[in-house]
Amino acid sequence: MPDRSRVGIIGGGIVGSSIAFHLAEAGISDVTVIDRGPLPGWGSTGRAAGGFRHQFPHPADIAFSRFAFDRLQRFEAETGVDPNLRLHGYLFMAESRARLEQLRQIHRIQRQAGLEEAVMLDRESVAELVPHVVTDDILGASFCPLDGFLDPLYIMHGFARAARASGVGFLLGQEVERVVVESGKVRGLQGPGLDLEVEWAVVAAGAWSGRLLRQLGIDLRLSPVRRQIAGTHPLPQLPSASPMTFEDDGFHFRKDHLGGGGANLIFEDPAEPESFNQEFDVSFGAALRERLVRRLKDPGEPLVSPRRSWAGLYAVTPDHHPYIGSLPDPAGLILAAGFSGHGVMHSPATGWSVAQMIANHETPDIAEPYSPLRFERGLQFPASGNIY
Repeated sequence: MPDRSRVGIIGGGIVGSSIAFHLAEAGISDVTVIDRGPLPGWGSTGRAAGGFRHQFPHPADIAFSRFAFDRLQRFEAETGVDPNLRLHGYLFMAESRARLEQLRQIHRIQRQAGLEEAVMLDRESVAELVPHVVTDDILGASFCPLDGFLDPLYIMHGFARAARASGVGFLLGQEVERVVVESGKVRGLQGPGLDLEVEWAVVAAGAWSGRLLRQLGIDLRLSPVRRQIAGTHPLPQLPSASPMTFEDDGFHFRKDHLGGGGANLIFEDPAEPESFNQEFDVSFGAALRERLVRRLKDPGEPLVSPRRSWAGLYAVTPDHHPYIGSLPDPAGLILAAGFSGHGVMHSPATGWSVAQMIANHETPDIAEPYSPLRFERGLQFPASGNIY
């Protein structure tokens, strides 16, 4: 006989764990979280960069960040886990007049959305904020002191631990290979050694979500794409409280949040093909090292450390925004995937939104822009250059 659960969540990373936590908070604890990895966070969560920001060019993203920030302020009181949130800020520098005007336009959107903490800086103010950075070619920048860094695994464990305490079950090392649909309604989840009857199935499997959806004949253009982070050996000349610092084309760097004392160097290569490749490319790291050397006033001889470097997968959609919501067919299927790199920071708002969809059978206004049906409705998010 198959096991039974009211809700089956496919994916036990930070998004799936947040959904489980918020379902339990809403009074629904008959929930089973299934993850293919042997340990929690084995997929994308444990490979995330751990950034958090309010500075987005779209009001919906700003609202999701606002929600998340409020939740993170009381996260330890609610879960017993410190999210390790450090508000060092995000600094988006402009090296060209076109980029500066883009930042100004985005800043106006942010102010209209109520993000009064974000400010525009001139070159002198940028130099004062980051005295370790070469700013001779910088025309201005945008900065928000409420942005910063957090620990993805801490937050995931906090959500999961609190969910377990409320009766939610977690199955690790189990892969869902089939969503059972009968008469247009989700009925179960199956895989090797897995047979679970459910009323609701939530797909929160990150970059692996598209593969599962195609089993149902659903193709929402959700692609796995490698993203790499190069970590250096200790770099004391980079202050520990320095902000995440961006150049025009999206190259950015920060102090290593894992405590290694080096820098994390990040660039979302637009030429990276779709794949499940999670191997770090040493030559890619060397190229980023050269970028860092040119940007720091006192670079020394930073060396990229393969031990401190890694790669993970983004689940990317055409407009770089997630699918959060249900589809008309089959009934009982909800998506929470395709975050394009923002799953960690937006997991609190996502978890709450999906829980409301199941508990109250309605989509909260905050989540409506992320509907999986937005493309066919002509409501996709507009392009926003290198800031997604």
